[in-house]
Amino acid sequence: MTTTPSRRAGTRYQPHAAELTSPSRLNAGSIQNYSPHTSSDLTRAQLKHDLIGYATYQVDGVLEKIIDSKLSRFPTTDFVDGVFSTIREKHVQDLERLVMVSKGRGEEEEMYDPLSRILRTIEGAGKRYGCPRSYNRQFVSMNDIPPNEKESALPTQKPDFILAEVPPPSSRDVDLTDELDPHDILWRQAASFIEVKPHSMDTPIPSKPDANYIKALLAQGADYARITLSARPFQLFVLGMLIFGTKFCVGMFDRRGVTLSKEYDIITDSGLRQFIRVSRRLLCDLSATALGHDSTVELLPGQTCYQEEYPSFRVTMGGSDTREWRTVGPPIWSSLSLLGRGTSTWNAFMGSQRVILKVAWRSATRISETEIYDKVRQSRLRGIAEFVTGGDVFFPGRMQAIKVSISRLRGFSEVDKDAVLHRLTLSTVGRPLWDYRSEEELILGFRAALIGHQGLVSLDILHRDVSAGNVFLPYLDDEDDVPPRGFEGFLADLELASLPAKADIEPYVAVPVRKPEYTSTGSYLIPIPSDELPQERPTHWTFKTGVSASEAAPGPEMNGTAIFMALELLEAIKKGKTVVRDVHHDLESFVYVLFYVLYKRILAEPRPTDRQRDWNALQAEYFRIFAGATVSLIIAGRDHLVRKGPNQLRRWLNRAGQRRLSDFAVICSRLIIAQNPPEEDKEEEQEEQTRRLRKWENISVRKLMTYDKLFEACDDVLK
Repeated sequence: MTTTPSRRAGTRYQPHAAELTSPSRLNAGSIQNYSPHTSSDLTRAQLKHDLIGYATYQVDGVLEKIIDSKLSRFPTTDFVDGVFSTIREKHVQDLERLVMVSKGRGEEEEMYDPLSRILRTIEGAGKRYGCPRSYNRQFVSMNDIPPNEKESALPTQKPDFILAEVPPPSSRDVDLTDELDPHDILWRQAASFIEVKPHSMDTPIPSKPDANYIKALLAQGADYARITLSARPFQLFVLGMLIFGTKFCVGMFDRRGVTLSKEYDIITDSGLRQFIRVSRRLLCDLSATALGHDSTVELLPGQTCYQEEYPSFRVTMGGSDTREWRTVGPPIWSSLSLLGRGTSTWNAFMGSQRVILKVAWRSATRISETEIYDKVRQSRLRGIAEFVTGGDVFFPGRMQAIKVSISRLRGFSEVDKDAVLHRLTLSTVGRPLWDYRSEEELILGFRAALIGHQGLVSLDILHRDVSAGNVFLPYLDDEDDVPPRGFEGFLADLELASLPAKADIEPYVAVPVRKPEYTSTGSYLIPIPSDELPQERPTHWTFKTGVSASEAAPGPEMNGTAIFMALELLEAIKKGKTVVRDVHHDLESFVYVLFYVLYKRILAEPRPTDRQRDWNALQAEYFRIFAGATVSLIIAGRDHLVRKGPNQLRRWLNRAGQRRLSDFAVICSRLIIAQNPPEEDKEEEQEEQTRRLRKWENISVRKLMTYDKLFEACDDVLK
């Protein structure tokens, strides 16, 4: 039996004490996951901000993890000595070219060919010294060619070298893989990367170990790492080599930051030997797990990462857990952020049952999404994805059950706000809102998801992350199928939802402070992004005592998706103020999701030759509203929507004969205006539409959105 919420629309819910405040941190991935275009410069500037406090330098354990001499007999001393002599004898000009460029007598591009030749020598020398290769990989110089990915729209940035998983050598007599054309490289082949800079001063390691800034090369490496993690969603961390002049170091990039090894000079004897060891291990000796792939996931027999069709995986929970899934096709969703949850969702089969499999990193100090779904499942709410099973992931083959966590994966350094790998399964299989087949289907799906959200609020749970990535239409086996009334759409992803208040927890107030400081009473700090891209650590909020670690919000991710966040919350971030999150903020996010879906659907269709100017104007409006890469730019897009309305969208829908959606867009824009009234509103609507929608006219006094208003809007346009 399905429960219909009894709580009155607009009634303030009673959140958990530690869930009261507005979002904690804006990160690059939360923007680029949805932004139609974000430049690499803006992304890396934001990554410099994100990584403050999440970078550790000159850690011995990074290279020890790669070389792993205690567990592996390769590369042998004979191999290293032999390749060292070969490079000293046959690559004299290559080494000299690296030195010349590092001294400012050449360009970075002049380093690529010398490095390529040295790396090919390291790769192909195994049989000569009794070190057969265990894995087939090749460092491919990408030049100006970004890897492609047929299944997703990844950023067009590319590292200088990609460590690509490749077919075995075509001849048994050679130990060198067939040379690849960079045009043929897929992002999902990339197991690691090398980024090159011409001078030693380009080092990613700051001059002072406690420096409160991130250097450009480290931000660039983090950018490639996040793309690799998105293209290979079962990758738990990424190893990347950073070369600057004749020096190099290796970074381990994971969901809680980056740890860098010491730097070594390739020109010195000891540095060149270390370069040989590390390169050979990456190319031929390290297992997929050692390179960061999830040890509880494996390719199905006959599948490869370099095949044309997206491969399928067998996914387990590790430990003694016997549950397993088989993925089908590429991920439905794969996060582009580096820090945070790193969520991916998949179409999969659990036995013979078709399901949605979700994988994400959860805060080790917060209740898991599985536990939240368990609480919700007891109420059998409409409009909420139906939960099947889930739990934390454990390392396989261990005598003792050990959860997969960032701290365990690193094994050599402390992790601030540790994260645990988590999986769950939903039986409600959905498709994105922009796949709607009719105006009615979209509006009914939107309405059904609202019902689900209202049901959560009736349980004193606020979703807090309403975005285009977690509002769905149901998957239908047949195009003529019609879902039952009230089940035309649903809401998923409850990981960041607030929980009911506990009687023994006293409310607290969030107070703005300028410097991060932990008090003797254990105050908990959450970074807040500044107005623009800062050069130093931003303003913070400190929470007064009374909030235990187990009740704290997640660490380095924000509670919500920036592009869909309510204007009031964004302005609070910009001004460093405190805002109590409430129902009307989530309802405003629903409206932004609607606009995003409409723009995305129209602009994804072929551009009509007879409406070029209109199409360009519509695209420009879409970019203006949804392409902000900083808090200020996102707010500017909101201001445009509030002051101007979605005019190009309205006109396009009207001319396309989609009056219902046009009316719905206008009504929703006026509800936003009522909730965020501007100083003036000079824009005039078309006369006929104004007459139809007169009762939705804007008013100067602020009126918060309610379920009743949104339900009424849905019903009004469906008449």
